[in-house]
Amino acid sequence: MSLFFMQIKEAWLSILRGRLRSFLTVLGVVIGIASVFTILTLSAGVTSTVNRELGRLGSGVLQLTVSPAAGNVSFTDLDILALRNASPSVKSIVPVQNVTGYYSAAGRSGVAMVLGTNAEYFDSFGLSLDQGQLFTDANVRNGDLVAVVDKMAIQQGVLPANIVGKRLQVNVSGSTFSLRVVGVVRSGVSIGGGNGSAARAGIDERNIPITVYVPYTALKNAGVATEITSLAVLLTSQEEVESFGQLAVSLLNSIHHVRGGFQATSLVSALDAVNNILNVISLVLSVIAGISLVVGGIGVMNIMLVSVTERTREIGIRKALGARRRDILIQFLTEALILTLSGGVIGVALGWGLSSAASKAASIPMLVTWQNLLLSVSFALLVGVFFGIYPAYRASLLHPVEALRYE
Repeated sequence: MSLFFMQIKEAWLSILRGRLRSFLTVLGVVIGIASVFTILTLSAGVTSTVNRELGRLGSGVLQLTVSPAAGNVSFTDLDILALRNASPSVKSIVPVQNVTGYYSAAGRSGVAMVLGTNAEYFDSFGLSLDQGQLFTDANVRNGDLVAVVDKMAIQQGVLPANIVGKRLQVNVSGSTFSLRVVGVVRSGVSIGGGNGSAARAGIDERNIPITVYVPYTALKNAGVATEITSLAVLLTSQEEVESFGQLAVSLLNSIHHVRGGFQATSLVSALDAVNNILNVISLVLSVIAGISLVVGGIGVMNIMLVSVTERTREIGIRKALGARRRDILIQFLTEALILTLSGGVIGVALGWGLSSAASKAASIPMLVTWQNLLLSVSFALLVGVFFGIYPAYRASLLHPVEALRYE
């Protein structure tokens, strides 16, 4: 063990004797490791962000719709009950009806996207209450003409801040009905500034559609939508979406005595496709960055070959004093490893700084993992072994007599 540490000390002293040359040698390794580390860190952050956003949008949600070729088929309350009992993985089932019309409230008017659903919708899709209250199961059973609006419409100045308790007149396909606004929800999505910035920016507020949530039975009472056009099934686990989709389609076809009458879609397949694309992009960029590592490795090999030539007489003296081929091999290989490992550590530190700067500039989360750190350092060691083994082997083959005669 003492011999090994002595060889490390000798290798380190040899590197220090040519500080500038050693620094220029490892510069390619530093750049390569920094590039690879930055790419791995930022790609991990981007992948995490995409997964989180798609998850928030409903990657664990199964969308059931009626097939266009099914004919006069629609969802019923019995379908909802059957699907609830089909699997313990079902967390909630919400009917979804989408109709578009026009609204007027507090002297303002514009386009309204009316979404008919039940009381479970808000909790299922993460909409939190901001003002007032949400409509209840009792409102759904009675078909009460009540509504909940999105806070984004208030932030954009489209609806007044005191909209709760006021009436919202809605016209859909010529049918007009009045809704009492009972609450305001935050969806977590905003495409405009707060406090009416859209209006101040000169955007015609009538062109900004508002989202209005109502009991789906209210649309039926108003004579607007009499059929449930789709169901959103929220499951306890994202991994069960695909299997439950097949079960749900088979069950619905059996209940309605049709073949191919229903379809199941989800964001799981889209999430997998996006992850695969991101992984491929990260791999390609890492390979491109790895080219600079190869260039740096060639530089290490070149300087080690020069070092062998310069120290030929020293090698001859060592062999004459009893040094074995293995001792010479280990000494020069140790020098190569110290060079590349130093470059790897500096490269990781540089990559950390670059990742932090890029993360702040592009608003991308910086996700540093032990795997990325170990992979970066392993790359540096691999370069040292691969490009250092030949010069070390060549030094070990020198004949002591010929080495002593070398000038």
